[in-house]
Amino acid sequence: MGISLLIAFAAPLLVACGSVNTEAPSEEGSNELKKITLTKAQEAVGGSVTGFGIDLFREVALEEKDNMMISPFSASLCLSMLAAGAQGETYSQMAKALGFEGLPAEDIASYYKTVVEGVLSADSSTKVSIADAIWIAKNMTLKKPYASSVAADYNAVIDKLDFTNKLAALATVNSWADRNTNGMIKKVLEDVDPYTRMMLANALYFNGKWRDAEAFSTSPRKFADLERKARETMFFRGYGIDALWGRTSDGVTVFSLPYGNGAFRMVLVLPDYEKDFMKFLAGVDAASWSKWMGSLGREKVNFEIPVFKSDFTMEDSFKKAMQKRGMELAFTPQADFGKISDESLYVNMMLQKTAIDVNEKGTEAAAVTVIGMKVTSVADPVSPRTFIADHPFIYAIVESTSNTLLFIGTHVK
Repeated sequence: MGISLLIAFAAPLLVACGSVNTEAPSEEGSNELKKITLTKAQEAVGGSVTGFGIDLFREVALEEKDNMMISPFSASLCLSMLAAGAQGETYSQMAKALGFEGLPAEDIASYYKTVVEGVLSADSSTKVSIADAIWIAKNMTLKKPYASSVAADYNAVIDKLDFTNKLAALATVNSWADRNTNGMIKKVLEDVDPYTRMMLANALYFNGKWRDAEAFSTSPRKFADLERKARETMFFRGYGIDALWGRTSDGVTVFSLPYGNGAFRMVLVLPDYEKDFMKFLAGVDAASWSKWMGSLGREKVNFEIPVFKSDFTMEDSFKKAMQKRGMELAFTPQADFGKISDESLYVNMMLQKTAIDVNEKGTEAAAVTVIGMKVTSVADPVSPRTFIADHPFIYAIVESTSNTLLFIGTHVK
């Protein structure tokens, strides 16, 4: 048995950043697949988003060397909403890191808006919900053009939050994540910096049933890990299933299994067993993805896929991957997010948590992406001093303006 590579939900599926919860509508009668139609300009953006997602996946997977899953589209959209407030070299670096060099801002925004709307209405039998939130400090003011654009283009809702009240801020953000991922991600943050000025967040929830689930069954078999050590695990399987299958000349088998009406599908990419998986992973890029997708054709397929659950946090590897792609200034006090606010903001925290459950019935998955920002002019918190008078001491009474000593004494018992 080879080692499977799972790239969850295929290309444009994972979305958003802000506090609106929108679910795919339930329709009576027919549930025909609704295609997402993009303009030429939006297709150019989409190509960049896919390339960014594959590169981010590769860099994080090589760093982690473990079971992992990220939401590339969600990360891209959140970073794009942040980039809408950047200017100068900070924006140039972010545009390069995201693959948006030379692409008009209006095309970028319209791409996300079109894809999000399309995803939510693509399949009434598959539950997809997107929640968008931006929280700002109680005494912070966003510039009107930025606030208006993120609301209109990214469906972001802006709320006030007292970050200095750590427990209340944690409760607000974590309960939001829990609520908007159907309990899959109950806690996205372990701590909150009290000097946080702004936080962007996205929650995505997906619950799809396999189109042919009634034909699937389960049974155990061996699975070989990276070190070729075999262990028994549960698999689900189907025989003669109408699906997409492909095989490339360099020893890679590709399989695509549909959910619901086919609007959503899982894509699995399996290199031959004798291949070194980590070396294979190191060569994965947008061209690889295009080749794999191009190899797919409709076939009758016998398949076996492991039943599994996993969760993953992308934090240090997220930042490292973005820095490697040229996004440096955004993480430093030299960052220029002058379109957002008059405050000197920079990114001090960026993470994404994901969870997935794959079995013979379908797939439930969720992702939450959070980006935190501080101001460069405020010092980090200083630990409070202490004074405990639990042994003999001197005391005095003085006049404040002249420091005239009026009384002085000791207390020794």
